[in-house]
Amino acid sequence: DLPAEIEYLLEVSAAEEVAYIAHSQGTTQAFAAFSMPEFADLQDKVNVHIALAPVAFVGNTESALFQIAGHLDVVRNFALIPELQSFGNTFLGSGAGANMIKALVPTLCDSFLG
Repeated sequence: DLPAEIEYLLEVSAAEEVAYIAHSQGTTQAFAAFSMPEFADLQDKVNVHIALAPVAFVGNTESALFQIAGHLDVVRNFALIPELQSFGNTFLGSGAGANMIKALVPTLCDSFLG
């Protein structure tokens, strides 16, 4: 179980936070654990979650944003533009941009995802 694994890693390493890199089913376990109220403290223990080949199906979600994004190739094409990738890495990866996104994400998620 993910919360126990993270606790073990923190205890053994004496670190305050961990980076969680997962593949396939591990990403789904993390998405589930991070969304459960009883594991709300995980967000303070994991500084980044990198989901490689996530197994997730959003077809039954009521979020209009997810429904639309799932059918837009335009979003994927924008993500492939090297200039946008470079800007995103520079702006969002550190400093003011990262801090701004960290401040906005909870509000945006509440607004779009309910």
